[in-house]
Amino acid sequence: MNQEEEKVVGTSIIEFQKLLQGSSYFKVEGMDALIFMESMVSAVKMNYFEYLISGMCMNVSVAIDFTGSNRPVNDPSSLHYYDASQKNQNQYQKAMEHLVSIILEYDDDKKIGLNGFGADLAFPNVKGFSNYFNLTGG
Repeated sequence: MNQEEEKVVGTSIIEFQKLLQGSSYFKVEGMDALIFMESMVSAVKMNYFEYLISGMCMNVSVAIDFTGSNRPVNDPSSLHYYDASQKNQNQYQKAMEHLVSIILEYDDDKKIGLNGFGADLAFPNVKGFSNYFNLTGG
């Protein structure tokens, strides 16, 4: 049947319980007709906790912003400032540590993927600007 031949001939309200019980024929209100339902798909919207208890697997991956707008890592006013003594963490390190420590509990292999973006690369096999690159060698 093409779109020009299709038209609404009536409506029907079907109780979900009847569908679950396997009913496949339904009366159309105001008409001497039945609707035959060949198949039905039911989707349940789960919340985060329900995904976890149902066995959802997660993998942790972190990306580091190497764009020049963040200033050099040796500049204390940079968001990327790296304290060589490791006594102080920058905002990114603090955020990653807190988030990853929670998410890693649900990570099935406990491995953290590390990527970077926004750098001018000078590796033997990769040269030039890159929007996304692997920092873990894999």
